[in-house]
Amino acid sequence: DTTMFFFTLRPNIRLSYRTKSMHDISASYSFSSSKPSTNSLSTFRDYEEESYSVGNRNLENAYTHRVGLRWSKFFKMAGYVSASFNSSWSNNSISSVMDMVYDDYLDRYISFSMPYNLGSSSSQSLMLMGNLRLGAFANLNIYTTLSHDMYAMDYIDGNHYEQENTSLRGNVSLWSRFSEQFQVFIGTYASTPTKSIFSKSDYYYNLNFGTTANFFDKRLTLSLRVEDPFNWNKSENSNFAPYLHTYSTRKYDSRFISFSITLKFGKLELENHQAPAEGGGGGEM
Repeated sequence: DTTMFFFTLRPNIRLSYRTKSMHDISASYSFSSSKPSTNSLSTFRDYEEESYSVGNRNLENAYTHRVGLRWSKFFKMAGYVSASFNSSWSNNSISSVMDMVYDDYLDRYISFSMPYNLGSSSSQSLMLMGNLRLGAFANLNIYTTLSHDMYAMDYIDGNHYEQENTSLRGNVSLWSRFSEQFQVFIGTYASTPTKSIFSKSDYYYNLNFGTTANFFDKRLTLSLRVEDPFNWNKSENSNFAPYLHTYSTRKYDSRFISFSITLKFGKLELENHQAPAEGGGGGEM
């Protein structure tokens, strides 16, 4: 029966300015202190067959400074474009580390997972977003982020470790109306390898698409959606803690097809009146 006290503080300030020509500029700063969770502090071991996870009573509050700058430009008929820069610096940020130890209960070496306070970490990211609308016939959305991360910690083996990582991720989605009766959409996401302290994950990418068709003055709607048609869903992860080096890969069949039929009865005057305004927004994506 233990009582522990943590004090947290989260002040923030944001300034924004918008011009008549629809330029939007903003700047922000925030400071946050976050306490460890109850599970992260618990000393009870949660065993699996060849491993266990346990908390850490020595955890302290994590402190983070964040600075953000953003610019966006809106176009009355064509959409918008936006660019933002975000930077954060953290001390004592909490991260779980997997390593190897001799366990008296199982009488052999097994792996274990425990949260630790990192010495410091920082992250800088540049994000670009855009939306292009071609009337009620097409809607293109683009989102991409370039990030640089750094981690440093003094580990329990008495050594100092550092890790840097630069990654790129983004997605593109397109919604298009070929006619009043037929619409299609397609979306894709990709991410380059990422690294954190003592761990690394490989490339990731996927693809989704679908179609929608309307018949009999929109009283009958048929929709088809296909997720990951090429079965790309795969994850690869590496762990390189001082006493434990592991590599794991997982690939599973994630192809998914859904089909729907919608029948509408009664008067559709209100829906038909609102349809042109809704169509320009890109609905499906």
